[in-house]
Amino acid sequence: MSEDLKFIRQELFEAYEMNDRILVGYALNRLDTHLKEQKEAEEQKETSPAFSNVIGSWVSVKDQSPKVMTNSIVYANKYGVYCGYYSKDGKWYDPNWNEIEVTHWMELPPKPIDAQWT
Repeated sequence: MSEDLKFIRQELFEAYEMNDRILVGYALNRLDTHLKEQKEAEEQKETSPAFSNVIGSWVSVKDQSPKVMTNSIVYANKYGVYCGYYSKDGKWYDPNWNEIEVTHWMELPPKPIDAQWT
């Protein structure tokens, strides 16, 4: 719990114990404002340019497999974060066609807008 929420909570308890409706209303108004600001911050974070290139998040291989022969970012216990391919034989391979044990994968992001192939 954030310090702001702890403070507002304490204000509410004190106002309630004193049976002061004005202070209760004030504390509830502060709580409402805090929650609105928190929601706006979350919405801004989701639409921020810093997050606009993120395709998704890690997907467990137990839950889903990517399209066959698509470059993916993978997590392999032996190698950590790595580049890999999911083959039609149901196995994962690194760029040198060595078989690897993958636990999670995610799609590669698109190339930067201003990047050009050379």
